[in-house]
Amino acid sequence: MNLGEKVLSNLVAALKDLYPNIEVKSTKNKLSTVLSEYYIQRIELGEVHPDLEEKIQFVHLGKKTRRFKFYYSRQLPHGIKFVC
Repeated sequence: MNLGEKVLSNLVAALKDLYPNIEVKSTKNKLSTVLSEYYIQRIELGEVHPDLEEKIQFVHLGKKTRRFKFYYSRQLPHGIKFVC
């Protein structure tokens, strides 16, 4: 059983607990259609995400860029816009 099937089974079981009269087969088919559009990856508790460092760098770069644009846009003559 792959991870997507496991998630699907767990979701259907949880829904069955909440709604005992639910049609399991049709619910499973509908959820399967929805989940098929996603890539599911399990990350263990405490595990560092593989591209965490890269995402942090993008956030810092975005903040620096916004500060740069804000600071220098105030230095430009009136009517001229800073384009990045």
